[in-house]
Amino acid sequence: MKAIAVSFILIGLLPLNSTGQSDPLHLPPGFTQVQVSNGFSYFNTATEITADSAWRVFKYARTPIKQLDKINFGPINGFYWIMGSLKNDSGKDLDLFLEIRQPHIYRMKFYQVRNDSMVALSETGIKYNFFQRPAPHRYFDFPITIKSGETVTIILMVHHLNSLSLPVHLLTQATVHANNYTQNLIWGYWLGFLSFCSLFAIIASLLLRKMVFFWYFLYILSAALYGFTDQGFAFQYLFPGWEDTAALVIIQLAVYNFVFLVKFSQGLLESKKYLSIVHRILNGIVYFLVVLLIAGVVLQEIMFQLSTIVLPVVNLVTLIGLILLAYSGIKSFFTNRIIAIFYLAAYSTLVAAGIFATLNYGFGLYQYFGPNPILIAYFLEAMILSIALVILFKQVQNERTRLMVKVNAQQKEMYTQYITGIENERSRIAGELHDDVGSRLSYLKQLIVTHSTESAKTADQLEQLIQDVRQLSHDLAPPLAHVSGLVPLIEKLISETRLATGLEIKFQQHNYKEVLVNNQIQQVYRIIQEALNNIVKHAQASRVDVQVFGHAHEVSIAIEDNGKGFNPSGVSDGLGLNQMKIRTESLGGRIEINSHSGKGTLILITIPI
Repeated sequence: MKAIAVSFILIGLLPLNSTGQSDPLHLPPGFTQVQVSNGFSYFNTATEITADSAWRVFKYARTPIKQLDKINFGPINGFYWIMGSLKNDSGKDLDLFLEIRQPHIYRMKFYQVRNDSMVALSETGIKYNFFQRPAPHRYFDFPITIKSGETVTIILMVHHLNSLSLPVHLLTQATVHANNYTQNLIWGYWLGFLSFCSLFAIIASLLLRKMVFFWYFLYILSAALYGFTDQGFAFQYLFPGWEDTAALVIIQLAVYNFVFLVKFSQGLLESKKYLSIVHRILNGIVYFLVVLLIAGVVLQEIMFQLSTIVLPVVNLVTLIGLILLAYSGIKSFFTNRIIAIFYLAAYSTLVAAGIFATLNYGFGLYQYFGPNPILIAYFLEAMILSIALVILFKQVQNERTRLMVKVNAQQKEMYTQYITGIENERSRIAGELHDDVGSRLSYLKQLIVTHSTESAKTADQLEQLIQDVRQLSHDLAPPLAHVSGLVPLIEKLISETRLATGLEIKFQQHNYKEVLVNNQIQQVYRIIQEALNNIVKHAQASRVDVQVFGHAHEVSIAIEDNGKGFNPSGVSDGLGLNQMKIRTESLGGRIEINSHSGKGTLILITIPI
């Protein structure tokens, strides 16, 4: 009864023989596709009526019928009936599809009228799997067969609960397949590029340990998920069974995307460092939105009932956040101009696309239904921000390099001061041993020899002690590098060691010229001296080879013995080896120790000129 009443209200006082139908849409020879604006009509009702009632409205009513000359209708919660007649003038039978290029329509019914007889053909909607639809596609395609010269009337009922867009097209079967291929190719490129950007971000995050790259990864991931949903795939593969809450899911994805955008922007623009108050406000907005997201999952029914209150609040909070992000980007001109330029360019692209999409789809202000401007903006934004992140990556690397150079310089200065302190202390102790302890021991020996005839053995021991003190004083005293040079000093050291220990030591120099300065010569001398002392004390070697090699930009010293060897990692705390390493690093050089048990030891020292 309600359906009949509605139909009578619509036809009202109009004459019974009047018609609300438009002229049929003629399909000429060579027809491939057309957007069915002219030739199709529509009306809408708040409640559902029968198809027969709708057909009577189209046949007899005139005033409520409108031309389908628009695509975007804005927010609705009702039923739209669309009718059009098709005349096949192509000269051949046509297999066509009526295609609704909108993957999120809640429910639709499709009818055909032939010879004034209506036939219900199919029902579909977002709840139906792709392969359960009249044609297996993410859009809604209804097959129509029209014989040559035949006229067919089609009626479509659309039931929707949100902003309605109805881009209705009529296409041949071949055109549908060609369009599918092109759209899937474009979609694949889009998703592939965003996947590449997210992969770059996660790798950079792991390499640099910088959260900004991780937030960018999540942001691009949520953008890809939004696109996946926009193209109709999400409710087929990711959220099956959630079709009744499609609008809520899309809103939640948009909020997630905004949250990740805020966190990424904070890291990229360093708002915590330069805009602490704005940073704290943005954090508050993020916490508030995250609480709402959790409530939307846990308290879904309650949040849906409060949607008329919650959604305006979310929009207001998001708008404040967007203003603060724009302010942060502008202020960043004073801290990092290049990053700020790229950020604002990407930000402006997304905001412009968002405003256009809201006015177009949300309010029906425009009649555009090409590629989704937000998805285009995501693509451009990812491209721009990826360039910005590459620049940031380079800046971080340069900053770390500068820091490493600074640390190395400070470490080298510390080593130099440490070595200088050691040498000064050695020199002081040597002087004390020679001038004070040595002189007093000599005087004591003279007294013993003079006043006692039975102290020959004591005098001999005392003489040995005096010689040991003099040798120790000699060893501690800095070598006279400015007088002798490196090779003579090494030859003298080897000669003294050979004489004192009886160890066979062979020395060779290859293409070496005296190119090291006094401090370098002194440190190299100490390194070789420490190496020979370690061999004498620990190696149990019978032969040692010492070689000096001169190169264009460095000097290499090789010290090899045939002793018992050792495990270098097991004596990392040894004082002698540590002294050798410290002295080598203070000269900017490197030291390598290769030793195995029973196979001797090779020490290779390289000093830059």
